[in-house]
Amino acid sequence: MIEQAWETLSDPARRASYDRERSRPGQSSSGSGSSDSAPSNHSDDFTRGYAEEAGRSRFREEQAQREREEARQRQYEHDRAAARERARQKKQYASEAARTERLRPYYDAVRKLSEKEKQLHFRGNVRLTYVLALHRAESSQYVVIFVIAALIALNAAFMIMGTATLTGFSYWFALVFNMVVIFLGSGVILVFVSAALLWLAKVAAPRRRNVSDTELQDEYLSAQSNG
Repeated sequence: MIEQAWETLSDPARRASYDRERSRPGQSSSGSGSSDSAPSNHSDDFTRGYAEEAGRSRFREEQAQREREEARQRQYEHDRAAARERARQKKQYASEAARTERLRPYYDAVRKLSEKEKQLHFRGNVRLTYVLALHRAESSQYVVIFVIAALIALNAAFMIMGTATLTGFSYWFALVFNMVVIFLGSGVILVFVSAALLWLAKVAAPRRRNVSDTELQDEYLSAQSNG
């Protein structure tokens, strides 16, 4: 129908005939040696076809508009979800950074421990303050042993030489010899004694069960703040 209307309107002769027939209803028009349908039918067909095409065009435009609105709505929801996720991650990072900063003294203290002391703390759930005390005792035991052995050797050597009848070079030689011997002997004894005491302290460490890492951390931080 649209093609027929276009053929009629695009040909000047047929369009003039169509216009004449419009002014004289009831008669048929002819052109190009062939008869055409009634002008009124052409007009109705053209009007109906134009209206249908216009309706379809409006439907396509409205559908495209709805699709654009839905796309904008989806993009808006996506942007809002992305903004919420960024805010959540930022809050989480800030919380983790604050927690790490709060636990920094605990981590610094743990790094000072040996592997066996870390196992005693984490596997045995022994308080970190107790393990640190053992660590300090083990680190300083040889200095303490040296000082005690030197004092014992000096005191014992002078007591021995106080009863000796030696004089001159022989006296000083015997004094130094006695000091060295007594120092070495007492030092060896003190090393075994201190090692035994530290072993007993580790064996007697108050081990616990069902203690979480958070509780171990809070115990140490609480002891540090109270101390």
